[in-house]
Amino acid sequence: MTQQKTLPYDLDNPPERILDMWRAADSLDAEGTRVTLEAVRERAGGGSYSTISNALAGWKRKRAAGSVKASEPMPAAYADRLSAVGAELWAMALDAANARLEKERRDLGDLREELEVELGDAMQLADRLTKEVEQLRRDVEELSGAKRQCEKLAEQLADQKHRSAEELTRAAARVQAAEAAALADREAARKAAEYAARMEGQVEAYRTQLSELTAAVKTTPGRSRG
Repeated sequence: MTQQKTLPYDLDNPPERILDMWRAADSLDAEGTRVTLEAVRERAGGGSYSTISNALAGWKRKRAAGSVKASEPMPAAYADRLSAVGAELWAMALDAANARLEKERRDLGDLREELEVELGDAMQLADRLTKEVEQLRRDVEELSGAKRQCEKLAEQLADQKHRSAEELTRAAARVQAAEAAALADREAARKAAEYAARMEGQVEAYRTQLSELTAAVKTTPGRSRG
Protein backbone atom coordinates (compact mmCIF):
# COMPACT_ATOMS: atom_id res chain seq x y z
CA MET A 1 0.00 0.00 0.00
CA THR A 2 1.25 3.51 -0.80
CA GLN A 3 2.86 5.33 2.11
CA GLN A 4 0.75 8.13 3.47
CA LYS A 5 1.90 11.71 3.71
CA THR A 6 3.67 12.53 6.98
CA LEU A 7 1.73 15.06 9.03
CA PRO A 8 3.52 17.88 10.91
CA TYR A 9 1.75 16.95 14.15
CA ASP A 10 0.81 13.91 16.23
CA LEU A 11 -2.46 12.51 14.92
CA ASP A 12 -3.44 11.28 18.38
CA ASN A 13 -2.43 14.50 20.14
CA PRO A 14 -2.87 17.39 17.71
CA PRO A 15 -2.46 21.06 18.70
CA GLU A 16 -5.50 23.10 19.63
CA ARG A 17 -5.53 24.95 16.29
CA ILE A 18 -5.77 21.63 14.41
CA LEU A 19 -8.58 20.53 16.75
CA ASP A 20 -10.45 23.76 15.96
CA MET A 21 -10.25 22.94 12.26
CA TRP A 22 -11.34 19.35 12.89
CA ARG A 23 -14.35 20.64 14.81
CA ALA A 24 -15.12 23.03 11.95
CA ALA A 25 -14.91 20.15 9.45
CA ASP A 26 -17.16 17.98 11.67
CA SER A 27 -19.78 20.71 11.91
CA LEU A 28 -19.74 21.25 8.15
CA ASP A 29 -20.02 17.51 7.52
CA ALA A 30 -22.88 17.23 10.02
CA GLU A 31 -24.73 19.98 8.18
CA GLY A 32 -24.28 18.17 4.89
CA THR A 33 -22.00 20.93 3.62
CA ARG A 34 -19.05 19.97 1.45
CA VAL A 35 -15.87 20.13 3.51
CA THR A 36 -13.46 22.36 1.54
CA LEU A 37 -10.44 24.42 2.47
CA GLU A 38 -12.32 27.67 2.07
CA ALA A 39 -15.35 26.42 4.02
CA VAL A 40 -13.16 25.24 6.93
CA ARG A 41 -11.16 28.48 6.84
CA GLU A 42 -14.34 30.53 7.10
CA ARG A 43 -15.87 28.33 9.81
CA ALA A 44 -12.63 28.22 11.85
CA GLY A 45 -12.15 31.98 11.59
CA GLY A 46 -9.01 32.10 9.43
CA GLY A 47 -5.74 30.24 9.10
CA SER A 48 -3.24 29.61 6.32
CA TYR A 49 -4.20 27.28 3.52
CA SER A 50 -1.24 24.99 4.14
CA THR A 51 -2.21 24.58 7.81
CA ILE A 52 -5.84 23.89 6.90
CA SER A 53 -4.70 21.38 4.27
CA ASN A 54 -2.65 19.48 6.87
CA ALA A 55 -5.57 19.61 9.31
CA LEU A 56 -7.99 18.19 6.75
CA ALA A 57 -5.51 15.46 5.82
CA GLY A 58 -5.43 14.35 9.47
CA TRP A 59 -9.21 14.69 9.76
CA LYS A 60 -9.77 12.41 6.75
CA ARG A 61 -7.18 9.96 8.04
CA LYS A 62 -8.93 9.75 11.42
CA ARG A 63 -12.25 9.13 9.70
CA ALA A 64 -10.72 6.44 7.49
CA ALA A 65 -9.18 4.72 10.52
CA GLY A 66 -12.64 4.35 12.02
CA SER A 67 -13.95 2.44 9.00
CA VAL A 68 -13.80 -1.38 8.72
CA LYS A 69 -13.47 -3.74 5.85
CA ALA A 70 -16.57 -4.99 4.14
CA SER A 71 -17.74 -7.79 6.33
CA GLU A 72 -21.34 -8.77 6.80
CA PRO A 73 -22.70 -11.78 8.67
CA MET A 74 -24.31 -14.38 6.53
CA PRO A 75 -28.07 -13.86 6.39
CA ALA A 76 -30.12 -16.38 8.36
CA ALA A 77 -31.84 -17.60 5.22
CA TYR A 78 -28.46 -18.38 3.62
CA ALA A 79 -27.23 -20.14 6.77
CA ASP A 80 -30.27 -22.36 6.77
CA ARG A 81 -29.95 -23.31 3.11
CA LEU A 82 -26.30 -23.30 2.27
CA SER A 83 -23.89 -26.03 3.13
CA ALA A 84 -20.27 -25.73 4.13
CA VAL A 85 -19.46 -25.14 0.47
CA GLY A 86 -21.86 -22.26 0.39
CA ALA A 87 -20.22 -20.76 3.47
CA GLU A 88 -16.81 -21.13 1.84
CA LEU A 89 -18.10 -19.49 -1.33
CA TRP A 90 -19.45 -16.66 0.78
CA ALA A 91 -16.07 -16.22 2.44
CA MET A 92 -14.39 -16.23 -0.98
CA ALA A 93 -16.82 -13.62 -2.18
CA LEU A 94 -16.02 -11.49 0.84
CA ASP A 95 -12.28 -11.93 0.24
CA ALA A 96 -12.74 -10.91 -3.37
CA ALA A 97 -14.76 -7.90 -2.32
CA ASN A 98 -12.12 -6.97 0.25
CA ALA A 99 -9.39 -7.42 -2.35
CA ARG A 100 -11.20 -5.12 -4.73
CA LEU A 101 -11.77 -2.66 -1.89
CA GLU A 102 -8.09 -2.82 -0.96
CA LYS A 103 -7.06 -2.21 -4.57
CA GLU A 104 -9.44 0.72 -4.81
CA ARG A 105 -8.00 2.09 -1.58
CA ARG A 106 -4.48 1.78 -2.95
CA ASP A 107 -5.55 3.49 -6.15
CA LEU A 108 -7.27 6.17 -4.14
CA GLY A 109 -4.16 6.48 -1.96
CA ASP A 110 -1.99 7.02 -5.03
CA LEU A 111 -4.46 9.55 -6.39
CA ARG A 112 -4.66 11.24 -3.01
CA GLU A 113 -0.89 11.58 -2.86
CA GLU A 114 -0.85 13.16 -6.29
CA LEU A 115 -3.65 15.47 -5.28
CA GLU A 116 -1.89 16.29 -2.02
CA VAL A 117 1.25 17.28 -3.93
CA GLU A 118 -0.79 19.47 -6.25
CA LEU A 119 -2.76 20.79 -3.31
CA GLY A 120 0.45 21.57 -1.40
CA ASP A 121 1.71 23.56 -4.36
CA ALA A 122 -1.63 25.32 -4.59
CA MET A 123 -1.56 26.07 -0.85
CA GLN A 124 1.93 27.55 -1.08
CA LEU A 125 0.77 29.68 -3.99
CA ALA A 126 -2.35 30.72 -2.05
CA ASP A 127 -0.27 31.64 1.00
CA ARG A 128 2.16 33.60 -1.14
CA LEU A 129 -0.68 35.40 -2.89
CA THR A 130 -2.28 36.14 0.48
CA LYS A 131 0.97 37.72 1.69
CA GLU A 132 1.26 39.68 -1.56
CA VAL A 133 -2.32 40.93 -1.18
CA GLU A 134 -1.58 42.01 2.39
CA GLN A 135 1.58 43.78 1.22
CA LEU A 136 -0.37 45.48 -1.57
CA ARG A 137 -2.97 46.56 0.98
CA ARG A 138 -0.23 48.07 3.13
CA ASP A 139 1.26 49.76 0.05
CA VAL A 140 -2.14 51.21 -0.83
CA GLU A 141 -2.53 52.53 2.72
CA GLU A 142 0.94 54.10 2.55
CA LEU A 143 0.16 55.64 -0.84
CA SER A 144 -3.12 56.96 0.52
CA GLY A 145 -1.23 58.55 3.41
CA ALA A 146 1.31 60.04 0.99
CA LYS A 147 -1.53 61.34 -1.18
CA ARG A 148 -3.17 63.00 1.82
CA GLN A 149 0.19 64.53 2.77
CA CYS A 150 0.67 65.84 -0.77
CA GLU A 151 -2.85 67.29 -0.75
CA LYS A 152 -2.11 68.98 2.58
CA LEU A 153 1.15 70.42 1.22
CA ALA A 154 -0.68 71.59 -1.91
CA GLU A 155 -3.24 73.37 0.27
CA GLN A 156 -0.46 74.98 2.29
CA LEU A 157 1.32 76.09 -0.90
CA ALA A 158 -1.91 77.49 -2.33
CA ASP A 159 -2.54 79.38 0.91
CA GLN A 160 1.04 80.67 0.93
CA LYS A 161 0.68 81.71 -2.70
CA HIS A 162 -2.55 83.54 -1.87
CA ARG A 163 -0.91 85.34 1.06
CA SER A 164 2.13 86.17 -1.09
CA ALA A 165 -0.15 87.60 -3.78
CA GLU A 166 -1.88 89.76 -1.17
CA GLU A 167 1.49 90.93 0.18
CA LEU A 168 2.63 91.70 -3.36
CA THR A 169 -0.54 93.68 -4.01
CA ARG A 170 -0.06 95.67 -0.80
CA ALA A 171 3.62 96.23 -1.64
CA ALA A 172 2.69 97.42 -5.13
CA ALA A 173 0.13 99.80 -3.59
CA ARG A 174 2.80 101.13 -1.22
CA VAL A 175 5.22 101.61 -4.13
CA GLN A 176 2.55 103.44 -6.13
CA ALA A 177 1.77 105.61 -3.13
CA ALA A 178 5.49 106.36 -2.65
CA GLU A 179 5.86 107.18 -6.34
CA ALA A 180 2.86 109.48 -6.16
CA ALA A 181 4.30 111.16 -3.07
CA ALA A 182 7.66 111.53 -4.79
CA LEU A 183 5.98 113.11 -7.82
CA ALA A 184 4.10 115.48 -5.51
CA ASP A 185 7.34 116.39 -3.74
CA ARG A 186 9.10 117.00 -7.05
CA GLU A 187 6.22 119.17 -8.22
CA ALA A 188 6.29 121.13 -4.96
CA ALA A 189 10.05 121.55 -5.24
CA ARG A 190 9.67 122.73 -8.83
CA LYS A 191 7.07 125.27 -7.83
CA ALA A 192 9.19 126.41 -4.90
CA ALA A 193 12.17 126.85 -7.21
CA GLU A 194 10.06 128.86 -9.66
CA TYR A 195 8.75 130.95 -6.78
CA ALA A 196 12.26 131.51 -5.46
CA ALA A 197 13.42 132.48 -8.94
CA ARG A 198 10.59 135.00 -9.21
CA MET A 199 11.38 136.39 -5.78
CA GLU A 200 15.06 136.67 -6.71
CA GLY A 201 14.10 138.54 -9.88
CA GLN A 202 11.90 140.92 -7.92
CA VAL A 203 14.65 141.49 -5.35
CA GLU A 204 17.08 142.20 -8.14
CA ALA A 205 14.61 144.61 -9.67
CA TYR A 206 14.17 146.32 -6.31
CA ARG A 207 17.93 146.58 -5.98
CA THR A 208 18.18 148.17 -9.43
CA GLN A 209 15.42 150.64 -8.63
CA LEU A 210 17.08 151.42 -5.30
CA SER A 211 20.39 152.04 -7.05
CA GLU A 212 18.75 154.33 -9.57
CA LEU A 213 16.92 156.25 -6.86
CA THR A 214 20.11 156.60 -4.89
CA ALA A 215 21.93 157.95 -7.91
CA ALA A 216 19.10 160.36 -8.69
CA VAL A 217 19.12 161.70 -5.16
CA LYS A 218 22.85 162.29 -5.30
CA THR A 219 22.61 164.31 -8.51
CA THR A 220 19.66 166.41 -7.38
CA PRO A 221 20.69 170.17 -7.18
CA GLY A 222 20.70 171.83 -3.77
CA ARG A 223 21.35 168.56 -2.00
CA SER A 224 24.00 169.17 0.49
CA ARG A 225 27.08 167.11 0.18
CA GLY A 226 28.37 165.64 3.17
